[in-house]
Amino acid sequence: MFTKIDGDLQMNSNKFVLGLNSLEYNERRNIIVPSPAFVDVKKVLDLMKIVDFVYFKIFKKNHPYFHNVYCDWGIKRADLFHFYNAVSLGKRPWFVTFENETPRHNPRARKLYEKLAGDACKGIFAMTQNAYNIEVELLNNFPDLKEKILSKISLLAPPQKLHVAQKEFDLSKKIHFTFVGGAFFHKGGKEMLLAFIRALSEAKNIHLNIVSSFAFTFWYDSEYGNQDIEEMKNLMAEHTDNISYFPYLANEEIITLFKKSHVGLLPSFGETYGYSVLEAQSCGCPVITTNAWAFSEFNSNEAGWILDLPTAIVNGGLRCDIGTADKKLAYSKLMTEKLYETFLEIARNPECIPKKSEKAIQNIRDNHDVEKNKKILSEHYQKALERQ
Repeated sequence: MFTKIDGDLQMNSNKFVLGLNSLEYNERRNIIVPSPAFVDVKKVLDLMKIVDFVYFKIFKKNHPYFHNVYCDWGIKRADLFHFYNAVSLGKRPWFVTFENETPRHNPRARKLYEKLAGDACKGIFAMTQNAYNIEVELLNNFPDLKEKILSKISLLAPPQKLHVAQKEFDLSKKIHFTFVGGAFFHKGGKEMLLAFIRALSEAKNIHLNIVSSFAFTFWYDSEYGNQDIEEMKNLMAEHTDNISYFPYLANEEIITLFKKSHVGLLPSFGETYGYSVLEAQSCGCPVITTNAWAFSEFNSNEAGWILDLPTAIVNGGLRCDIGTADKKLAYSKLMTEKLYETFLEIARNPECIPKKSEKAIQNIRDNHDVEKNKKILSEHYQKALERQ
């Protein structure tokens, strides 16, 4: 099946089929982009998704068992599978990459944890140490399965193509900040906008680009509605010389915008990852983020700016400390103040940007290289295929 060439296993026969039950953005980022040359990616029929979809349409919530579950029904639709968050019930070899925990959002967990511990599950990839910590906490509920599952978990951050090797900055003109996030309020957009407008009264050399559809997640922004969207858009309209708003940009247009920008922004209240941070860094933009979730795993005050805000450990993971309405209000006010201070700091000392830009680019090289990611997946897939 394989021949050793220069220490690496190479295919002797036809390509193998790697089955995915979705080809959406997360799968493309974590599985398809770094897919090794010896596999053909194929979307497989997922009856569980159909059941879950119908159930959601009727009851307005995910199915208590079929959400993020896959079964191959004994049919060879693929030689091995790789899922994002989902757990396989079948016997064919499979892998899972998870962003926060796996199984995800599924209360009937015992059977699914048994599947994670089972022989068919060949590898589990945690996108961050924060996700790993959450999984460890959940596994405390199943001590008999814990060590077997933990032995399969390895950290594998999303790959990111590097768009600039080095960035030249013209600091004599306006400093351009760019925010990309569909869920505007969830991602800290309101606090960012208020802080920026306040900073404009003291610094005229700054410009803010906002790319957002103003989608609602209803996890962190349930108190907002269409009236709040109009309020934000009216504020932007009052400052068109210093604020540019885009309801939507294709990914290649976002990359172009980051290439023209100086600083990225993602001061999110809740984020299992934050791909736009990597995209900004890959374009030489250091990024302003909060200090919770996994942000500190791929951002720092050397490569960007981390806002020092209250945090709390929840179910093993580091989160923003916004567990009550009063805490969230206080957190929002403090975030606005910290963002205001950071905008002014950068406006008054723009010479810090190129140094941070170098560190941001180096982070992509060191920790998100596509070829390194591809090699890791290749080794795991090869081992799984050899044992069939």
